[in-house]
Amino acid sequence: MSGASNYQDLLNKLGKYKAGSGSCIYINKLEDINIDVLKEIIVKSVADMKKMYNVE
Repeated sequence: MSGASNYQDLLNKLGKYKAGSGSCIYINKLEDINIDVLKEIIVKSVADMKKMYNVE
């Protein structure tokens, strides 16, 4: 992940989590979060990392 703060709009919709320094988000129980939002964060993060490192 290129930095949790880059996805603040999605994190606001995620549910209960804790943010670490940098790129880490911590989730205790999947029931506490919106799985669809987590999937969206993952997809966007992978796309951003591919752009950053010029990977196809």
